[in-house]
Amino acid sequence: MPADAKIHCYKVPEWVKWEALTLGGYKCEELTSIDNHVDILLIGEAEYLENTGKWHDMVGKNVVGVLIIYSHHAFFFTNEVLEQLDSLPFANRVRIITNGHWEDPGRYKNIVSGHFDGYQHWMSHYVIYQLAFLLEQKRKPNKDFIWYMVPKDSYRRQLISAFKGSELLENSIVSFEQSNDSLRTKSKNFLDGLDLEYENSDYKNAFVSFGSGLPDMKAYEQCFCEVVTETANNGAFHITEKFYRPTAFGIPVVMLCGKPMYSYLIQEGYELYNHDNFYDKFHGTNDMDTKLQELRKFLTHIKEHPAEMQKTANRNRDHFWQNGNHNFYKNQNAIWKKMVGKENVLEKIYKELNF
Repeated sequence: MPADAKIHCYKVPEWVKWEALTLGGYKCEELTSIDNHVDILLIGEAEYLENTGKWHDMVGKNVVGVLIIYSHHAFFFTNEVLEQLDSLPFANRVRIITNGHWEDPGRYKNIVSGHFDGYQHWMSHYVIYQLAFLLEQKRKPNKDFIWYMVPKDSYRRQLISAFKGSELLENSIVSFEQSNDSLRTKSKNFLDGLDLEYENSDYKNAFVSFGSGLPDMKAYEQCFCEVVTETANNGAFHITEKFYRPTAFGIPVVMLCGKPMYSYLIQEGYELYNHDNFYDKFHGTNDMDTKLQELRKFLTHIKEHPAEMQKTANRNRDHFWQNGNHNFYKNQNAIWKKMVGKENVLEKIYKELNF
């Protein structure tokens, strides 16, 4: 491997090193301490956020030439964190690879960043693809909605208060529990069981990216539509299994997110069924009572007229499987090249394939 295809890293998880090599084309050599000048150094988001001053000092004194931060959670980098970094004279030498999207990336003129959607790629596993076909054969919905949500923020609590016990959800599978601890336990037991029963197979790997949000195939057989609230619905965001899970299985989705996330999904080629301009009205007001009124009308319409929404879900499923990885791989290669700048392994292999 050419020297140019190597970078150094510090306290970075093994899976990030794997992505740097297989998706970016750069091999990470681990450092246990920073004693001498390092041209390019990769660290994780926690290390940077917990020791921001230390890393700024190292870059400012040119102990580290270029610092690359791998951020798995876009919303950990608040406007305050980004504004502080953007104001530094060496801001363009602190670069951020982000799973997700900042609220207003255009306001940071000096930060070099690259953004991607990891969950779409991590979930597009051939085992999940085969399960989607099994579901299509078995699915005969006799219930309206599936809606799982914990009251972890004000937005969700207002939704729960408005819809808990609602007649609209009488024929639905609903969980508004205080925590998802029991679901986490069930998911862990399921994954451990796969690992034990099918050792050295790829089955467990197919489900790891779902976290505690494993697909409930029986619920998907029975329910027509899933109501989705993402991990972060306002400000910075990343799109997780909450949206990609029903999408991959061809389940219609009502997406209760902020306008930037909605606009991004549309930009990426997904469709969200928008009868009577529901999303325009939902995003066009800050008044929660008005949002809830529009949501009730929309859910009522879905219960009475499901056919068009299912057509949209089928197109989204096909887009997920046919185009998602193509866009992801192309984006990843460009991001790492932008961050590092040097020749990578793929370019070396390209040159060597000359017989």
